[in-house]
Amino acid sequence: MPCTTHFRFANLVKNTKNVEYVKLIVSCLDYSSEDSFNRFILQTALTSANVSGRKWTTRFLTILLSHNINDFSIWGIKLLLDQLADSSAKLVRHSLRLLHLWIPHYPESVYLIKDICLDEFGDAGILLKAYIFSSESYVKDNSHDTLATLDYWKKKFNMRYVEIIDEDVRVALFDSKRSIDGRYARSSNERIGKLNVPMPVHLYGQLAQHDTGRELLLRSNEVNRLLDVLRNSPLPTDAYQTSKLKGALYALGHIIANVNPNLLPSEAVPIICRFAECCPVLSIRGTAFWVLNLIGNTQL
Repeated sequence: MPCTTHFRFANLVKNTKNVEYVKLIVSCLDYSSEDSFNRFILQTALTSANVSGRKWTTRFLTILLSHNINDFSIWGIKLLLDQLADSSAKLVRHSLRLLHLWIPHYPESVYLIKDICLDEFGDAGILLKAYIFSSESYVKDNSHDTLATLDYWKKKFNMRYVEIIDEDVRVALFDSKRSIDGRYARSSNERIGKLNVPMPVHLYGQLAQHDTGRELLLRSNEVNRLLDVLRNSPLPTDAYQTSKLKGALYALGHIIANVNPNLLPSEAVPIICRFAECCPVLSIRGTAFWVLNLIGNTQL
């Protein structure tokens, strides 16, 4: 049962303009108990505190996520998803980054995404929605949505996926940050100590995690289509052709990383190796090398 102190804490994080009080209260509470009033205080800090308090508390969720607190995959990820409705664009963007970082560690939480409209979040929303398709039950029960999403990735988003990765690499190499309106700010003189560009989630990789998705990818002849792109495309002379080849490499790599090699054409891996060894376009060669690392990191 909550005591007077708990109510005081809740009122303080709700009404204070001093973020230090929010930090002190939120960081000192125990959230392991399901019926604890402390979780209500945390939720209050996430939704009712001033902007600085909400931002700090959202970042604090990362600490809770890393400690794998009891049933956090349900209530914790749900709190993070609720932050997508915040009025602060910076906070929403940070929440999206945290969701992309932690949902793979809590795969049982993907069903929480299905009822959220992610269209307004642009590319980040499309990538976040891809996690839903790692659920075999969702794919079985929502075949129309699955086919429509697969068609969208095949016709358009595979190439946009390349641009997203290229932008992430550019930001990491030049220490530039995007503003809220999408423009690049001036590069910073401070060099970051570690360059790290994680591979974004890919629809094909999520579908390939279960039998229904693998069957869909193979039945739709998508693997052979990607191989045809790699076999038949001439040496690229413009950005479009380059992105087309890189998109095919990424898409094929995500499939190979999650599918038994015996189910795929024997040429699937060797053709990626040839691009990594021989392609005269260095960005494509680098993409192929990265894809081989993705494949080699699996335990199939």
